[in-house]
Amino acid sequence: SMAPVAVSSVDRFAVSDDGSLIVFATADGGPVALPTASAVPLPIPISGPASSFAFRPQSHDAVIAAGGAITLVRAIDTNPSYKILGDLPADPTAMSFAADGRRFLAVYSDGRIQMSDLASGSFAPAWCSCAVSGLEPLDGDSVFLLRGEGQQPPFLFDGAKNRVVFVGRGEQ
Repeated sequence: SMAPVAVSSVDRFAVSDDGSLIVFATADGGPVALPTASAVPLPIPISGPASSFAFRPQSHDAVIAAGGAITLVRAIDTNPSYKILGDLPADPTAMSFAADGRRFLAVYSDGRIQMSDLASGSFAPAWCSCAVSGLEPLDGDSVFLLRGEGQQPPFLFDGAKNRVVFVGRGEQ
């Protein structure tokens, strides 16, 4: 059996919808998949460091940002296949799939927000003056809360219109 895997940081991981698979970065930064039933790590042959991960809804397909690229890994725990998504900048701070499972969002430390379609490629980038450190899909197909550090006001990304929306606080 494999030696225990050291996890480098608890903020860099993703869990599949069914809860049966976790992808995370090891101490050396490389990505690893961990089936929760067996707890036997499955190495992913992508060099680190890994900056972010996201599972496709209702599947064990994931996008992994590591090794200077974003890679789509299909069937990560059974018969994996790998496709580098070459039209995207490397090292997003966070990624998340839209509800349709075809499109996903990558956000970057410079404010770039990049929606991509797995079949047709990336859309024109949107930009936010916010420092995005995380994404939270909201109800609907492609609306995301852009989580930031500290007390910055909330922003939403509307994937249908490819734009960032400031969410103001109304007067009571």
